[in-house]
Amino acid sequence: MISGACDNWRRLDPVANPLLKIREVAEILKVSKSNVYKMINNGDLPTVQLGGGKSTRVRTADLLAFLNINPNTFGRPPLSLIAQSGRADSPSTEP
Repeated sequence: MISGACDNWRRLDPVANPLLKIREVAEILKVSKSNVYKMINNGDLPTVQLGGGKSTRVRTADLLAFLNINPNTFGRPPLSLIAQSGRADSPSTEP
């Protein structure tokens, strides 16, 4: 399970993977492709048309925004995880 979550996390890197297929978005969100198309048709998830409109892609940055994840801080673990890990190299939260 953890390796699957890591794979999804890597797929959400907007630099390495700027565009995602509908199938990939469905896998990341753990929903069906038809649910992804519903989100697109409702205007919740913007898309990019490629190949004269034959191919639909979702910008990774748009998916991150949909998930309320700031693409500028992508790849950094949440402070709550850093605090739980107790790692010495973690940034200090004390003043």
